[in-house]
Amino acid sequence: MDNLVYHYTFVDALSGIIQNDICLWATRYDNLNDPHEQIWSKDVVLDRCIKVSNDNELTKDHFKNWFAKYSYILSLCDIPDYRNMWRLYCNDGRGVCLALDADILADESLKNSQQDPKHSFDVFEPVVYSSKNDISKAVEYWIERKIFNRSPEEPADELMNLCAFIKDSDFDIENEIRYARIRENSCVKACYNPQAEDNVEFKFYKDDTDVKYRWRNKIVPYLELHFPPNALKKINIGYQYCFEEVKPFIDNILKQYGDLYKDVKIEPSSLY
Repeated sequence: MDNLVYHYTFVDALSGIIQNDICLWATRYDNLNDPHEQIWSKDVVLDRCIKVSNDNELTKDHFKNWFAKYSYILSLCDIPDYRNMWRLYCNDGRGVCLALDADILADESLKNSQQDPKHSFDVFEPVVYSSKNDISKAVEYWIERKIFNRSPEEPADELMNLCAFIKDSDFDIENEIRYARIRENSCVKACYNPQAEDNVEFKFYKDDTDVKYRWRNKIVPYLELHFPPNALKKINIGYQYCFEEVKPFIDNILKQYGDLYKDVKIEPSSLY
């Protein structure tokens, strides 16, 4: 179990996460804790979009209007039993840390991306942290990796997508790995119209039928991401809890699903 990633959350969230599969929430980027989320590298990317475009009439304003990628982010960490994450996301150790198989998450991201590569795809990658002066280097890093070039005929599209994986270096304490679902705010759909040319009319529609909402002092949009049960390998109980008291509660949740989670280990935090 070397290739694991970790999700820190509260104990009362487990009954919603552990179902017939693993259900985790991906929050829309503009509701995360970083006010610069997805705009930290925006100006550098917009300049690069103009350079790679073959249309000399396109300006930065044109690309700003197209910059409508909505990233839904599931935040993970590459460090187990990490005191900083316990403090930040589990009320100083009053929570649980889920250990997830990174290979399974990567496989799911590839499988989901093949379903609609034009308008939505999943990316599972570590975040690149950057100071304001080094954003160009971070952009070049992702371009060289070729993670986002799903539409080679539209290089500007690739550049807009990578913004979800460049963050302010002030947040590097989180060691974040992201599972991001990047999608269009709106999509073009061909509709039958007998009065239109060739009987076809193209309309924009919002692709939000699967978006859900929760209340956190404001309305917060999110998507449910589903992973196979075998993605969950271990649950660590936070150091502020009595392990002997919390473990039976977690055991009861897992037992509701028969043998699906029989191999999941439940362990106390090493900081306990």
